[in-house]
Amino acid sequence: MTPEPARHWFALKVFFNKVLQLSADLKNLSLDCFYPVKVESKNRRGKKVFVKKPAVNSLLFFKGTTEEAQQVQREFEGRAMLYT
Repeated sequence: MTPEPARHWFALKVFFNKVLQLSADLKNLSLDCFYPVKVESKNRRGKKVFVKKPAVNSLLFFKGTTEEAQQVQREFEGRAMLYT
């Protein structure tokens, strides 16, 4: 029986501020995704509301094997860059 390949966290620089869209695309490929967010309070029409904002613009993490990371790099070329 062959052991499963190790899964690691990889970082992507996402172009055109499309982190949410790319995250959904990666989830469709059954990859775990994470993008750091911070919560800011804003006043809208006299009411305090909380808004999620990216903690680091254009940064997205996903968990996968090295082969999956290479596939992501090829499939999303022009939309994201894999940090190595």
